[in-house]
Amino acid sequence: MLEKLEAVYAHFKEIELLLSSPEISSDIQRFTKLNKEYRDLEEIVESYFKYKNLFHRIVEAKDILKNEKDKELREGTPAPARGGGAPAFSAHLAKENTIAESNATKDRLREHAELERLQRTLVEDQAHRDTRLQT
Repeated sequence: MLEKLEAVYAHFKEIELLLSSPEISSDIQRFTKLNKEYRDLEEIVESYFKYKNLFHRIVEAKDILKNEKDKELREGTPAPARGGGAPAFSAHLAKENTIAESNATKDRLREHAELERLQRTLVEDQAHRDTRLQT
């Protein structure tokens, strides 16, 4: 799917160049057609970049979870919380860590859901574009 989206992005950039050329700007009919196609692709390209960004963030997070040797860093424990201390303080930090882990999990789930939503949107947009190009 990424290859297809990269091809869409390349086509988008090609249209962008064409729109800036004097030959195209003097042909109103062609300019209008290319400008409409450019505007149609704009949302797909924007979604593509959001998807790529989220995808890379998820890959990085998975890599950290898989390869990080330092448990505190892997779990996202803040530096001041790494020391010992009184039992009450330790219990408080454990509770904070649990909340932080829960929030991090929620964030990862939200990112994953957003990634899936973007994938569906991109596929639907591409299908819509393909249908319009066939007519």
